[in-house]
Amino acid sequence: MARHCLRVALQVLALLRERHEEYLCRLLERLDLAGDLQQLQEMADLLYVPEPDKATLVVEQFDGYHKLEDVSVDELKSRVQVPTEYLGGGNGLATTTTVLKQADVVALLTLFRADYPAEVKRANWDYYDQRTEQGSTLSASLYATLAADVGLSGRAYDYFMTTATVDLTGNYKRYVGNLYIGGTHPGANGGAWMTVVHGFAGLHFDGSTMFIIPALPSHWERVSFNVVVRQQSFRVEVGRYEVRVTAGAGNTQAVDFAVGGRSCVAPRVRRSSWPSTVRLRSRPPWGSGDGRPPSCTSSTMPAAIDSTSVTRRLTEVAAKVGVSEATVSRVLNGRPGVSAATRTAVLTALDVLGYERPTELRGKRARLVGLVLPELQNPIFPALAEVVGGALAQLHFTPVLCASGPNGIVRGRLREHAARPARLRSDLRGRQLRRSRIGARPLPATA
Repeated sequence: MARHCLRVALQVLALLRERHEEYLCRLLERLDLAGDLQQLQEMADLLYVPEPDKATLVVEQFDGYHKLEDVSVDELKSRVQVPTEYLGGGNGLATTTTVLKQADVVALLTLFRADYPAEVKRANWDYYDQRTEQGSTLSASLYATLAADVGLSGRAYDYFMTTATVDLTGNYKRYVGNLYIGGTHPGANGGAWMTVVHGFAGLHFDGSTMFIIPALPSHWERVSFNVVVRQQSFRVEVGRYEVRVTAGAGNTQAVDFAVGGRSCVAPRVRRSSWPSTVRLRSRPPWGSGDGRPPSCTSSTMPAAIDSTSVTRRLTEVAAKVGVSEATVSRVLNGRPGVSAATRTAVLTALDVLGYERPTELRGKRARLVGLVLPELQNPIFPALAEVVGGALAQLHFTPVLCASGPNGIVRGRLREHAARPARLRSDLRGRQLRRSRIGARPLPATA
């Protein structure tokens, strides 16, 4: 942390020199720091920070730590004679052992998560977890956040509940000897929020892009929160199978978001293109479970997400069918708990609204019928479409209406020249239409 503060100070100095050189000169003169800048750089470069051991990957708590008596927390507590005895300090029982009061190395790896690989973070979490007494109420949230980062969702939730309920359960140290040290714990409350946002939702900003690498507890369906980055506000909703980011109405500039991993190409979140929903693979929901972000492949993440590649929002499908977004999500991911009629209605709504079906669902019948009319200006054709649509509805089919003009067939993104009926026919089949009719000439049944 000391080295980080020095580096940030040097970055601020460089920024002031570039943009406000006169102000910087006056500031350095007033603070009498002009002659110390070189020393600040040397301190930042030479400050000792222990590296992970090449064999165990463990970062030593301090030089000589491994020479202390290596005992478990339970073993140490069995030596306590007075229940309120202080374990630390110059003469505490833990002073000559490897037992720690709180997260230290784990705090380092949590705060600087991008600087260390997953295997180093996991090795240190495993090592220090069994040697930390958790005597500080600030410690559990750090263990929870790092546990979520390395794929230990169960342990992450346990530690989260410890820090989130500390003022409800009273499970913390209230005495040191005869001294009462109890009270409320706003720091721990903030740590619970940090665990949800940075741990379970996996929010991380690297200075240019906001990354979201979710690790929701197994029994959580969704978490939502607000975030402000570069004075731009966003509403983030992280579900088990989709992420939605909504830009604030007063935003003035774009911010890059990436879901799932660093290698993804992220959209620029603007008011004009969001909210949008990103659907990732469903099994496992996010990543491999070993703390590493999932790779961005065609099955997990589109190369880029914007208002054209994400054709409709999940909410539109839910609204059209009259069900919840959770129900639509279950249909998309092939999960049980949805009736056959509702599943058919959701799939039909997907096709009608222009959604692309998930790959595993594309072989199922959509029960759509394409009706291509010469024009809509002539009142006879809309009347014909109404009659045909009513007849199809009685047979549980849904009509898809297209109108051909002098420049071709037009319906949303469906635009083909009239001289290319084969391409139009292929496009309609791709949308899972059961049968189409262009003028008086029917297309063969498909799907």
